[in-house]
Amino acid sequence: MKKWTLVFSLCVLFLFLLTGCEKGSKQWVEYKTDPDGNVYSYDQKSLKKDAAQNTVEVWGKEKYSDTGRTVELQSRIKDGLSVDRYENLAEKVCLYVIDCKGQKMKILSINHYDKDGKVLLTTANVGEEKLFDIPPGSAADALKSAVCLP
Repeated sequence: MKKWTLVFSLCVLFLFLLTGCEKGSKQWVEYKTDPDGNVYSYDQKSLKKDAAQNTVEVWGKEKYSDTGRTVELQSRIKDGLSVDRYENLAEKVCLYVIDCKGQKMKILSINHYDKDGKVLLTTANVGEEKLFDIPPGSAADALKSAVCLP
């Protein structure tokens, strides 16, 4: 009986160790923290590579620090945009298409969320197929480097 208990225990331990060694299911991968303390990550499960076009489509997230939130609110005010309910702004999630050969990207969707996960803003086809330049050293440049690896 002790032998079977030992065999069973070893099998359970082996399965536990095997599943523990499995590749992590972490979905969001951090790739940059900016000087304001905002943390940038991308959804590795959303990556769609188009080898023919040499592009990548990916969801990216910016978690705002207190300083970052203030900067975003000031930017919205400067641009004449509403800041109603934005005192609890927590993060921005965007769908990007990145040109891996060039220094360009387009934004297909922008979503702002508050600290409770409630939607403050959602827009689609933001870039209207317009490509934007990716400034060297920017968060967009860091994203491009992270997702456009061969």
